[in-house]
Amino acid sequence: SEAPLIQTVFGAMESEVHPLPPGHALVVRRSGKWKIESVLPPMPLKQCSFERIYFSRGNDAGVYRQREHLGRLLLAPLMKILEADGDSLANTVLSFIPNTAELAFNGLVKEAQDEMSRRQAVLIKEIMEK
Repeated sequence: SEAPLIQTVFGAMESEVHPLPPGHALVVRRSGKWKIESVLPPMPLKQCSFERIYFSRGNDAGVYRQREHLGRLLLAPLMKILEADGDSLANTVLSFIPNTAELAFNGLVKEAQDEMSRRQAVLIKEIMEK
C-alpha cells in the first residue's frame, strides 16, 4: 500500500518499486548512502490479501488490476447462483459498497460483457452452420 506514495514522491515507475525481503530493513545514512540490511531472521512471507486489496489506494496499478481481476472472478459463481434459482443477469440489480469495491464491480461488468460476447459468437456460429 506504500508503493503509490513512493512512486509519487520519488517520481518512480511501478517497476522500480520493490518490497523489502522478509527480515530486512532499508538503512539510510546521513550521507545519503543506503543499503538493504538483514535485521531479523527471515520468516515465511504471509501477506494479508484483505489489507492489500481493501486498504490499498486505487491509484496503485497492481491493486487496480487485482481488484478488477477479483471482480471478473465473481461472474462464474454469480451466474451459477442465478441459474440455480432460474434467474439471469437480465433481472438482477448489482451495485457496489464501499467505493473501494468499484474497481471489482467494473471487473465483474467487463467479464459479464466478455461472457455475453462469447455466447453471441457461439450462437452466430451455430446459425451459420445451419
